[in-house]
Amino acid sequence: MINFFRKIRHTVLSEGKTIKYFKYAVGEIILVVVGILIALQINNWNENRKETNLELKYLQSIQKDLNNDIKYYDRRIKEAQNNIENYYRVVDGMYQTQKNFEEYARLFESFDFPAEHLTIQNFTFNELVSSGNIGIIKNKVLKDSIASLYKISEEKAKYIQEFNEFTANNILNIWGHPDLPFSWLYASRKNVLFNKKVMSHGLEWDFINDPNSLPFKLIRNNIGLYYVKLKDFIEKFENLRTKSIETVDMIQNELYKRT
Repeated sequence: MINFFRKIRHTVLSEGKTIKYFKYAVGEIILVVVGILIALQINNWNENRKETNLELKYLQSIQKDLNNDIKYYDRRIKEAQNNIENYYRVVDGMYQTQKNFEEYARLFESFDFPAEHLTIQNFTFNELVSSGNIGIIKNKVLKDSIASLYKISEEKAKYIQEFNEFTANNILNIWGHPDLPFSWLYASRKNVLFNKKVMSHGLEWDFINDPNSLPFKLIRNNIGLYYVKLKDFIEKFENLRTKSIETVDMIQNELYKRT
């Protein structure tokens, strides 16, 4: 092709047709510029296509993470609800007469003070931010919604951790209270370091039949604290679950429009 243009140029010059040569030269320049523009356009198209593919890949990965988080919230909510039901059972049993140590121990045998936590799958979002690719999401409303969801999740995770530390310190203080019998520790935690025969002595468990006794009040109040904590956590898990579902739907709509 280059040789072809050269031959035309030499022919025009050899014939002494200067004006015709200049017209040809201008035309050749225009063709070169058009060719460059077309090449740049193709290159930009390829780059945009790569960026779009990367964006969709990130959105699909975040959607997968959020769907797993929704299942996680469902599981944690169910666990918390089960513990609350168990608290009702224990408190109700505390106000019933316990005739012996076996009945007393049975009352607390499935009782637990769980340490709630919030652990979501935020690997994709963290990678998106750390790599500087957060701007690759073209839908600003969707991008802001995703960023807001993860920010709220981080705040709630910190709150839950602080509440856990508070309740953990409280239960440790309860266990170490001088007026609380060792039998409580044995019955609720099944600690084999303590001698069951010693703890089964009436003085170690009969407080359970006296709602006005300090040990009774300590245990009841601590159960109440954990009840409040679990109710609060359920509310936060449900809120995050709702926001996650909304964001998943937004991502799905975006993927549908883009593909």
